[in-house]
Amino acid sequence: MTRVRYVAASVCSLAFLWLPPAHAADSTSTAAHGRFIGVTLGLGIQAHAAADLVDYINRIAIPPYNNRLSEFTTVPELYIAPEVQVSDDWSVGIDYGYLVRSYTVVGSGVGTSQFDYVVHVPVAVVHYLIPGDGYWVKLGGGIGYQFAELSQRLYGAIASTDFRARGVGVKLEAVADTKFDDHLYGSIQLDLRWVGGGSFESGSGTVATVAGTTAKLNFFAATLRFGVLILV
Repeated sequence: MTRVRYVAASVCSLAFLWLPPAHAADSTSTAAHGRFIGVTLGLGIQAHAAADLVDYINRIAIPPYNNRLSEFTTVPELYIAPEVQVSDDWSVGIDYGYLVRSYTVVGSGVGTSQFDYVVHVPVAVVHYLIPGDGYWVKLGGGIGYQFAELSQRLYGAIASTDFRARGVGVKLEAVADTKFDDHLYGSIQLDLRWVGGGSFESGSGTVATVAGTTAKLNFFAATLRFGVLILV
């Protein structure tokens, strides 16, 4: 937990370092050009801590102790986020992220196992808007229903076994959008996310569990995103 708190504090500190100084709205301010409808898309890199899943993989794949998977790993994220400004100070939108991570684990004398982990993370978000001279700063967060897939092929197995899990996620975020022209902005985002859900189960109802350790859709993540905001 100390490591999680450290990452969370570090990301929050970075978010405030990215925020540009505030200016009163004038003829060049983003607030002076009316309300916007836009979509942001881009790529993120995520520090991802999924203790339940990692414990399960370490137990079922039987790697040597010094090659056990770490709770924290890096995960790439693709995202798209349509958004509508609903008042001078607020906007609402849907943020959809797609996470994918593969683990190849060499067991102690038993062979190699492969695990493919995919998470879909749609979130309904609300932003408080801070306009400036050629930029928007957005502070907010949201909640959403998350779902994930886990495909495992254990040592000696010919076919893979597929599992699915669902859960609820919440996120906090800070976004800085910098104007390139009237319809295009560069976007930098820092967010923190917590997801809690159920066990991974196959289509036949088999739970991904071994020796009392169950794979569950529980994780904490801190993400740095880079993208473009397109206004329509």
